[in-house]
Amino acid sequence: METNLKKGIFYGILGTLLIGVQPIVANARPGVLDSHIFAAMTCLIEAILFLPIMFIELVRSNKNESDEATFKIRFSNMRENWKKNVWLLIFIGMIFGLNQLLFFVGYGLAGSINGALTQKTTVFFSLVFGYLILKENVTKTQVVFSVILFLGLIIAITEGTFFILFDIEFSVILGVLTLLFITCLWMLGHTLTKPIFNRNEATPTQIVFVR
Repeated sequence: METNLKKGIFYGILGTLLIGVQPIVANARPGVLDSHIFAAMTCLIEAILFLPIMFIELVRSNKNESDEATFKIRFSNMRENWKKNVWLLIFIGMIFGLNQLLFFVGYGLAGSINGALTQKTTVFFSLVFGYLILKENVTKTQVVFSVILFLGLIIAITEGTFFILFDIEFSVILGVLTLLFITCLWMLGHTLTKPIFNRNEATPTQIVFVR
């Protein structure tokens, strides 16, 4: 359990660092690639990259099994598990597909720095959905520091003009609100995915491909 926690923290930090680059890449794209095209290309390339990885997982054999036997068993299990969770997988795919589009729209309006800062509110939404949906224990300390983090991010994004909204460009406010909405949906999708992992009905690679 301790090892899994350490791995989870490591991958979480790595993912946070990598996703911080996303707003910069999104806003640095050529003008001919609008948000719709860029979102579609992102989803398509993601699927192309993870399809072979998903099949590698399926064919990786155990010591006492052939590659073919392993593939047939795992592919059959994957198909049955996907059927069992088909509507949830479709919903998750729709959430993340919509998010890709709104991400790039929001980044364009809010700017790269504001966009990256807004995404850090995932901590706040993860606590809310973890408590409401997964019934996870949430401590008072976690709540206090999450609220402080949330308010600190708002102050940073608005540059201290939190109570003087007319000093902030409307496009920036709209972009930040869009990204907040996306972050909320994003964590909802991750929260709904966790029980599937706990039941061993899908792997992270399969979920990324579905998304």
